[in-house]
Amino acid sequence: MSETGNVMHVMPQVAGNMLTVSYSVSGAWKEAFNTDKPAGRLAGVSGGVHHFYCQYTVDISGTPAGIAVIPFLCSVMPIAWLYDATVHVDEVD
Repeated sequence: MSETGNVMHVMPQVAGNMLTVSYSVSGAWKEAFNTDKPAGRLAGVSGGVHHFYCQYTVDISGTPAGIAVIPFLCSVMPIAWLYDATVHVDEVD
């Protein structure tokens, strides 16, 4: 765990042409995310878990979650480095 308490838990799911990444953010770096009023590709759900959606024009259901999650990680990792945060994801290829 991050010494700063800045942690993100990431859970990707692939279905058809849609990538859904469920994530939770804790610590001071929450200020870098619009978790109070998410809009667009980000949408909040109960329990502090949020979703990132990405829809493709082709079926990606054969893509392993460890690969499909890479675009989401490319978006959040620069912020994680800035805040010295830890990002937990089960698998990344």
